[in-house]
Amino acid sequence: MNKATEGIRGMAFLAGETFHEAAGAHFLWPFVATAAGFTGFAAFFRAIAFDPTGGRLLMDAGLAGMAFCGTALAIASSAHAFFSWVECGMALMILARPVGRTQFLAGRFAGVALLLGAYFALVGGALALMAIFLPGGSGGEVGAACAAQFLKCGVLAAATHFAAALVRSALAAAGIGAAFLAAGQLVHFAGDFWRSCGSPAAGWLAWGLGACIPDLHLYDLAGRAAAHGTAWALGGLAVYSAVYVAAFGGLAARAFRRCEL
Repeated sequence: MNKATEGIRGMAFLAGETFHEAAGAHFLWPFVATAAGFTGFAAFFRAIAFDPTGGRLLMDAGLAGMAFCGTALAIASSAHAFFSWVECGMALMILARPVGRTQFLAGRFAGVALLLGAYFALVGGALALMAIFLPGGSGGEVGAACAAQFLKCGVLAAATHFAAALVRSALAAAGIGAAFLAAGQLVHFAGDFWRSCGSPAAGWLAWGLGACIPDLHLYDLAGRAAAHGTAWALGGLAVYSAVYVAAFGGLAARAFRRCEL
């Protein structure tokens, strides 16, 4: 067996262990339950408002809950995945085998991606089933929203892995991941403000900031899908996300190589 095959098998092992560890640490079900709680509150308010046709309210609340809990899951599980084995010394044992530090990070990230995929499959499947019985609901809309939010959470997970490679605690990495989430939501509005100033320097500054921090506002498909079609919008987001995941992954690998365990 050559070294490349051993590395791939090592990453697959790490991905599976990360998924099972995160699921066993009760990372998945509390977030699924919280996302369902958003829809439950919306159903309660619809009931007390005596609006039996308010299906749109339930769908919007469900999608908002899914997005909110998905981002929280991506940040928390990424910080936990990095430090859980580093703090207990398991990472040193794994790295002593034919698994490099880059492969270690890739395997842990893949496990987080599996966890996020399971989360969006569960919550999105429930919302799609609910959409069948609600006026104004659309299973296609739910599927597109799940795909877009999965890509967004993948970028957040990669950024949190990069932060974890720079700091010494899971709490600090999660805090940086949350700050990155806030910056990614606001960079769109900051860019519009700076570009409206009419100054070339402000325009270049906005471009540079937008290049360093992904615009998470783009993952709201409401306007982009209407203008370009859902398939084209999701394809563009997939390429956009892959660029940032690769960039943050490369930075994380570089920082992790210099990190003393």
